[in-house]
Amino acid sequence: MVFIESKESKMRIALVTTEYVSQKTVGGGGLASYMHRTAKALKELGHEPVIFLTTPAHKKKPIKPINLSDFHKFITKEFSLSDGELEINRPKLFKKFRICKVTIFIVPNLIELISYKILPLRYEAKAHARNYQGLFLKYLKNRKLLSKEEPIITGNYHYDNQLIVETPIVMSDLPKSWLPSFKTARIFKRNLLRLPNLIAIFHKALSLLKGKKQEVDKGKIFEKYGNVCAYSYFINKTILEFHKKHKIDLIHYTNLSGLAIFRPKEIPAIVRISGIHRVWWQVNEAQVSNEMRLQDQLEYDALETVEKVISPSFVIKNEILKSKNVDISIIESPFVPSVVSFDDSALKQYELDKKKYILFFGQVSALKGVVEIAEMIYDFLKNYPDFYYVFVGHPYKYHGDFISEYVLQKAAEFSNRVIFIPRLQHSLLFPIIQNAELITLPSRIDNLPNACIESMYLGKIVIGSKGASFDQLIENGVNGFLCEIGKSQTILEKINQALSLTTQEKEQISLNAKARVEKLKPEIVTQQLVEFYQSAINQHQQQIKK
Repeated sequence: MVFIESKESKMRIALVTTEYVSQKTVGGGGLASYMHRTAKALKELGHEPVIFLTTPAHKKKPIKPINLSDFHKFITKEFSLSDGELEINRPKLFKKFRICKVTIFIVPNLIELISYKILPLRYEAKAHARNYQGLFLKYLKNRKLLSKEEPIITGNYHYDNQLIVETPIVMSDLPKSWLPSFKTARIFKRNLLRLPNLIAIFHKALSLLKGKKQEVDKGKIFEKYGNVCAYSYFINKTILEFHKKHKIDLIHYTNLSGLAIFRPKEIPAIVRISGIHRVWWQVNEAQVSNEMRLQDQLEYDALETVEKVISPSFVIKNEILKSKNVDISIIESPFVPSVVSFDDSALKQYELDKKKYILFFGQVSALKGVVEIAEMIYDFLKNYPDFYYVFVGHPYKYHGDFISEYVLQKAAEFSNRVIFIPRLQHSLLFPIIQNAELITLPSRIDNLPNACIESMYLGKIVIGSKGASFDQLIENGVNGFLCEIGKSQTILEKINQALSLTTQEKEQISLNAKARVEKLKPEIVTQQLVEFYQSAINQHQQQIKK
């Protein structure tokens, strides 16, 4: 039974994210799933969530429609075509390729369609983890809005009248006062990324002359962080404009990209810790640029701009406290089933309905423990000749090559029993999870992962890492199993232990796993979040009185 708030306590909550979310389904990664489910849970409790996200500026010059079949043939790897969506990964930057006489240049945070928009497709670009190791392009066949109402389109944002507000990021739209008066908009656009400090100096000087303290403060932020804080500037500008027409009671930011650094002081705000880039980069063995370090510092500093901070896991909370003295409350992520009906076409396409297999799904990377799986996969496949090992998700780079190549190399003569499947929509993924013997998720560090919650919801036995936040969900031997971080042989030991269980023991663990996910129902977890929202609003009101 779902608890419904009274109309008097109804709140409009702005959920601010860096990952793509749609009305139809969950997009992006764990953050997108969290935002989608939180919005759904808030609606069930009688509140009005609005999701704010950033998108590239849309072009306006039409060309002939692209032929999807030709496009499909052109993309030979890292793609998934299902339910009207075509997903493509291109791991390198500044690559140029041709599709049906349309030249596409891929650069960080920007896609230029030289012949401009491909009808009836729409594009979206995202840089993975801001480290620019990969660029994800999502093509949606249907540009029509799901809303039956007419959309609200202003010069600064796009609102579908139901849930989603999209903010275009156009660097040339930054205030022209940040340049000396003789500079043109064209020069400003060309030099923004090269001279952020100079821009901030001029902006500060002009603002001082005008006596605008708020503008001076913004200039100081740009002077310190450069262009990495531009996302926060644009999305908070949209929030303020939206707030004038539709009052927002509270802003719920992700910490990623430091989106709260320009938070409007007149609206109460909280930040949820969705991840810690410096930790992610370390365990993923990524090369860190100066811009990445700036972004990381921005994300930490933005925590001080809001009334309250939450984290879904104790592991991530403790990591933050190592570098920042900030009060962090623990509120676990709500779980609302996002799939109404399952589609077993992918299960049958890879003939998994006829196979016994261990499954890993999610980000196929060192961060998620795939290196440790690779280290023990030969022994597993040798000991279990009737089993396969299946990976679903996008493979990241590891020591210069895709990590999938490393896994296949380690499997040696058994590599024909290792299957890699591109990232799938949940409706296609869930049947593959359901049919798996076990789920292995040996992350080096995680943040109450959705993959674990989804698997337990489906009653699967999960092997997760002790000390990586899985132990917040899993009690070893009761509702799943815990291996040691970075120790591949402990994964194999837990697989052996789980596969040796009797049918009755497996069924009991399955029931216990489902019972744990029951505690993440919106009437429990999201009600805690709503109460937390109210405490932040009260604190904001007290600060205003002072």
